Amino acid sequence: AASESTVLLEGDTGTGKGVIAEAIHGASIRAGRAFVVVDCGSIPPQLIESELFGHVRGAFTGAQTDREGAFEAATGGTVFLDEIGELPLDMQPKLLRVLEERTVKPVGSAEPIRIDIRVIAATNRNLRQAVNRGTFRADLYFRLNILRFEIPPLRERRDDIPLLVAQFYEQFVGSGAVPPRELVDHLASLDWPGNVRELRNAVERAVLMQDPALWTEIMSGSDDDPTHPAGDPAYNFDDSQSFREAKERITSHWERWYVSELLRRHRGNTSKAARAARMDRTHLRELAIRYRITSQK
Repeated sequence: AASESTVLLEGDTGTGKGVIAEAIHGASIRAGRAFVVVDCGSIPPQLIESELFGHVRGAFTGAQTDREGAFEAATGGTVFLDEIGELPLDMQPKLLRVLEERTVKPVGSAEPIRIDIRVIAATNRNLRQAVNRGTFRADLYFRLNILRFEIPPLRERRDDIPLLVAQFYEQFVGSGAVPPRELVDHLASLDWPGNVRELRNAVERAVLMQDPALWTEIMSGSDDDPTHPAGDPAYNFDDSQSFREAKERITSHWERWYVSELLRRHRGNTSKAARAARMDRTHLRELAIRYRITSQK
């Protein structure tokens, strides 16, 4: 963290590469400045150059004003290039030039802009293999591969599971909350193909269900019975409740899970999340407030 060198994080999806990138930035001398995230895998190829380098008015149809890109916006801070392995091949030499010269040229402009940034990149691909296949430039790989860290999957660091469960449980229940021993033991016995992200979602489902008898079914339910999918609140049947009360309880559980997951996937951007869900932005914000969901960036 104390260096200014470029960092490359490699590891499976859900291992926590984004969290590690934020931790590196937070422990660096740039901690008080911007931490700008660019998801190279989610931006359409025709827009990636503008997203990274910005554009000037009139550069293309729809460019009605000047717009700074991620690198210019992060000047003084850190740019996190997530899923760098998805960067289109024709964009790779342009990124290499930025890394080497520390200047960017907005689309439609002839004037370069000097930038002061640190770059952290992450990928769930093996970039060395991608270089051998010709889908990733060797010169860009070597420029990124200065400080390289491979983040192991959760199944290879099982001792972390109780620690993570405790942290997530406290996050969902409240400060000082301690997860039940039987829940920790059960989660520690499972494999996690979705890694830390999957574990976090499983802990949230367990908290929502609030019934230890259901945890085994919730965490490892079979798809063989389509009427009772794993994690379905219908498992928690309470015949003391009226139909309306049961329906409201189940709906609130589902809404809280859906809004939390929606905002997480869109890194806390309410506007993008609302567009993706095809719902009104104000309504999404109201639901987040109702369920006390903190935007996750």
